[in-house]
Amino acid sequence: MEIGAADIGTGAWTVLTQIAADALEVPFSLVELQPGDSRLPAATPAGGAMGTSNWGSAIAAAARVFRAQHGQQPASGDQATAADPANPSAGKVAMHAFGAQFAEVRVHADTREIRVPRLLGVFAIGLVINPGTARSQLTGAWACPWHCTRKA
Repeated sequence: MEIGAADIGTGAWTVLTQIAADALEVPFSLVELQPGDSRLPAATPAGGAMGTSNWGSAIAAAARVFRAQHGQQPASGDQATAADPANPSAGKVAMHAFGAQFAEVRVHADTREIRVPRLLGVFAIGLVINPGTARSQLTGAWACPWHCTRKA
């Protein structure tokens, strides 16, 4: 699988390989990903929760085309592409992920030391393909302890 997209370290390559393996009905280990090929058409950006949705949709569409053309046993070297797969829900529903974070923050009056004793994040993210990479994205920088102890 080749894609002209760049990942920003969110685990997209793992998830895209999972999507391809699922769509092709083959083991994960049989899918080879070659990302960031600038010879290919430009892909959508990775930010704004668009990467996996857009790239994964294209991969699933290409896999459907491939399977329709070649059946269950793809021959070596065969290719299928899906430059812009049609999404039947486009224009009917919002296609965005949303989240809100709440923090209880305490600032020491004399030292200006910041403490964050409680954090809560609530997210509407759609289908989770890989719980491990999804959790990493949701916790993000908040998992870093310096947020809770740095000076203002």
